[in-house]
Amino acid sequence: NIFVRGEYYRQGKVYYDPTNAEIAAQRAYSLVNGSIGYQDTKRKWRVALIGRNLTDTQYLITIAANGLVPAGIAGAPRTVLLQLTKEW
Repeated sequence: NIFVRGEYYRQGKVYYDPTNAEIAAQRAYSLVNGSIGYQDTKRKWRVALIGRNLTDTQYLITIAANGLVPAGIAGAPRTVLLQLTKEW
């Protein structure tokens, strides 16, 4: 059994400060994820090629304004992985 999966995620603009200061805001962004794989007919194992953030969108998952210049934690870049799953 071959399977294909696609995902689209849209995040609107987010303010990480209660004052809604633009310097502590993350603009809207979108992420595209997908996978393709094979699962045996007895569903005991499967293999999948998975891609996350396929458009390599740059975004922040949080922003902290502890000093004069806000700092943030970057979201994950484009990631591709091969997953092998075995059920017992």
